[in-house]
Amino acid sequence: MHPQPVDPCGLPLYFDNLERLYKQFDVPAKLQASLLIPYLNTNTQMMITRRPAGDLESYTKLKTFILAQHKLSSKDYKQRFSHAKKNSKETNVAYVSRLSTLQDYWFRSKQVTTVEQLRDLHVLEKLHDTLHPVVLRHVLTVEADKNVTAMQEAQIADVFEGNLPSESKLRHQIQHFEPDSAHQYRSRMFEGRKHQENMSEMGIEENGPEPKTGKNGSYQKVDNKPEKKRDLSKLPNFGKKDVCWSCG
Repeated sequence: MHPQPVDPCGLPLYFDNLERLYKQFDVPAKLQASLLIPYLNTNTQMMITRRPAGDLESYTKLKTFILAQHKLSSKDYKQRFSHAKKNSKETNVAYVSRLSTLQDYWFRSKQVTTVEQLRDLHVLEKLHDTLHPVVLRHVLTVEADKNVTAMQEAQIADVFEGNLPSESKLRHQIQHFEPDSAHQYRSRMFEGRKHQENMSEMGIEENGPEPKTGKNGSYQKVDNKPEKKRDLSKLPNFGKKDVCWSCG
């Protein structure tokens, strides 16, 4: 067994691995809580000292209490899942297992159990990405820990924006707000057009032949001007057999 993780967002994965270990070795339910307590950090152990003795003997109650005390919200789970990166010593299988666990806890915190609820959650997250930070803070404050739908949050945002004075600076900022995703999209489009223009200037066409490169690997500019044809009839020995037409 391992000690309790320092990061509270790591608790779901910690409990998941612990329960898998209990199941693997057929640890009796009455011993699970007592085996866990020595591995809790000092702060958590101080918290549970105020709990009734019966709660300390139940692993389920102890786990529920610890998660509640650390106030892990759906936002915490979502950020943990979105920002999870593969460790250098972690296999792909272990990484996917960790991602699956984090996502499961995120879905559980939002009480997602059906495909319809999953679809609404994705719409809700997209709405959050496009709201002005002030509006988003208001929506999240009103929502608190309640699991509201995307449409309900959209209505909360509309009411907030509608109650702002028509000439207020904040209303103007909200109306002209562009999320980071829009800036990133335009930046990629601009970079793509710029790259295409640079390639065109060097005579390189999309889906065309492989361009020539110099010794340093840089592209060489290609001159696409048509070659001028030489008029052979003006040569001094034009038409004579067995003789060079230029020098005789």
